[in-house]
Amino acid sequence: MKIDSPFRISIVRLIVFLVIMIAGYWLCTLIDRPVYHWVRSIENTGKFDWNRMLRIMGYAPFWLVVAAVIGLHDRVHIRTQGFVQAMHRVILLVVSVGLNGLLAEGLKVIARRERPSYTDGLYEFRDFADAFSSPSLGMPSSHTIVAFAAAWMMCKLFPKASIIWIGLAIGCGITRVLSGRHFVSDAFVPAVLAYAVAGALWHWHISHQDAASKATSE
Repeated sequence: MKIDSPFRISIVRLIVFLVIMIAGYWLCTLIDRPVYHWVRSIENTGKFDWNRMLRIMGYAPFWLVVAAVIGLHDRVHIRTQGFVQAMHRVILLVVSVGLNGLLAEGLKVIARRERPSYTDGLYEFRDFADAFSSPSLGMPSSHTIVAFAAAWMMCKLFPKASIIWIGLAIGCGITRVLSGRHFVSDAFVPAVLAYAVAGALWHWHISHQDAASKATSE
């Protein structure tokens, strides 16, 4: 049984993705410092409930709870469809969040850009010879990538509520910028990367289902 690789994408889509990433990042760099200094001039929003609610969208254990709820709902299909098929929504959500979370930590090691609150809004990078822990670095925002990893996958699983999932993820990214802990570009990059990873996972899932259906019908 041959299953398409999730990494098989058209050249056109790859070019569009790269253009969006590069152009979007460049535009973000133009506003990173002004936005940071504007954030410093306004009232601390972290004390408000709406801020806490949106920030929690980037907390991976929250989405594990959501996955557990979905699993409890879908468990009735285990006998007829098998465990993997019945739990495919749970698996896709958890894997999307997990892979993107790991990707963010890995990219922090590579980018090594300090948080704006440490540098008064300037771009400064940690030397590779210096010791560090990834939570002390800003690019990319881990909360934002987790929020979008879940949101993009939830858009595939529950498309009628797409506007809600994307809105919550955008809100999470905004709270990270408003906290002064991240530049706008720290939130933009993970949103685009999460889209690519979640999209690859979904493509693999659909390809796997199509291959399984063809094998069953033959």
